[in-house]
Amino acid sequence: MTDMEPPTGKPPLYQYVTTNRTVQRGVTFGSTLAIVVSYVTNESIFWAIVHGLFSWLYIIYFLLTR
Repeated sequence: MTDMEPPTGKPPLYQYVTTNRTVQRGVTFGSTLAIVVSYVTNESIFWAIVHGLFSWLYIIYFLLTR
């Protein structure tokens, strides 16, 4: 392969697996944190679910407003 040829093939498997695990853990942690903070603050399961869906947006909002 020369410098002028476009790269071929897929990235190494270990790179995909590491990225996938990191994103999956980040979403899980963010959702859990948002649900707990929301429930403790509002004492409402409905709002905890809504804030869990928005996860990190709610956490940032909570930190900026408190």
